[in-house]
Amino acid sequence: MKMLSNVVSALYRRATQITLFFLIAAIGVLITSAKTASAVEVKLFEDNYKMKFYGFVNAVAMYDSKGAKGIDWAFASKNSGDEDSALEFNADNSRFGFLLTGNKENDVPGSGLAEFDFVSRKSGNTLRIRHLYADLNAADWHMLIGQTVSMLGNLGPSTINTTWLWGQGNPYNLLTMLRLSRNFGDLGFNLAAVQQGGMGDIIGDGEIKSNQPNLQANLTFKKGSLAGGLGGNIGRVRVKASDGTKTNVTSSLVAAEASVAIPAGAGNSISLTGKAFTGSGGGLGTGAGQFAVIDASNEAHAIKSSGGFVDLGFDIGKTHIHGIAGVDNPKDKVENVTVTRTKNQTVIGNISYDLTKAINIGLEYQQVKTKITGSSEETDMNNRVLASVYYNW
Repeated sequence: MKMLSNVVSALYRRATQITLFFLIAAIGVLITSAKTASAVEVKLFEDNYKMKFYGFVNAVAMYDSKGAKGIDWAFASKNSGDEDSALEFNADNSRFGFLLTGNKENDVPGSGLAEFDFVSRKSGNTLRIRHLYADLNAADWHMLIGQTVSMLGNLGPSTINTTWLWGQGNPYNLLTMLRLSRNFGDLGFNLAAVQQGGMGDIIGDGEIKSNQPNLQANLTFKKGSLAGGLGGNIGRVRVKASDGTKTNVTSSLVAAEASVAIPAGAGNSISLTGKAFTGSGGGLGTGAGQFAVIDASNEAHAIKSSGGFVDLGFDIGKTHIHGIAGVDNPKDKVENVTVTRTKNQTVIGNISYDLTKAINIGLEYQQVKTKITGSSEETDMNNRVLASVYYNW
């Protein structure tokens, strides 16, 4: 029975890979024959709804100076000086989605979105849900039910890689939530109950047993090319030590973000985006991917961390250039317990060019330095060069 299960799993992975190959090949044929691309729209249910099919194929080649890190890499490996360099090629970040919108003229409120990619690589090329929600509106209020990006991730860095500085200074995640929102002119208000996942590692002999829904709120501002936000997250997580001791750990996080774009001649602009955060066991990729420590009495304590990022960008016609720096700096010790990753920082430089409305090519250099306790080097480091091609429809 186990052999049959393994065979079925292997066939499924191979079928998925073949399907993805033919999808990329078909898009490649379209690239050679089309100068532009647009999403496909259809009308449904007597014109009460409109559905748009959209997406992109993203093929990348990645060179890592110290070992193969994978597309969703965030930290340098411990003792990475012992690893050989590696070259990888994949299309995991390829994405497609369906946007459903109601016809306002027929008084049909709300919209819905389902979006998927292939980034989850634990069992091969499998679909990952990015967004899956219904958004209903009444009396200027919106209620969103489903999964989407946390409200602390409204403004982000313009990276070509897919990590978006997760664990490197940008707190965000894809979360299941029930969210209420309303705009008051240039101001926006959001309040949500969210279910967090991937809170981070436990330092010591213990595990996360339950993670209750968190409360998340933020205020946003947008006027012209100026945008900003201030938000926070608070929740409770139960951690169980190896001796059975259970501790309810409070997780909290506060983040502020801002972005501005300044025109610099016809078709040109300069942009500056930044975010700063501080918290204790905040999750959302903070604490350099670590949540709590287990002390000598087998009680759990959240790891405090702070950090952020800055992104300076230049848009020169069809050319886009960005310089980015980010840091996530957890406390070195909590209750006399040494934290494993005591600092994680990155610098990025990238350039991309719009060949057409549908095709974008890019090149990115990234260096990540991770300070790891007990490493043979004081700071482990990896350098990555990534070449990317996007075909959008």
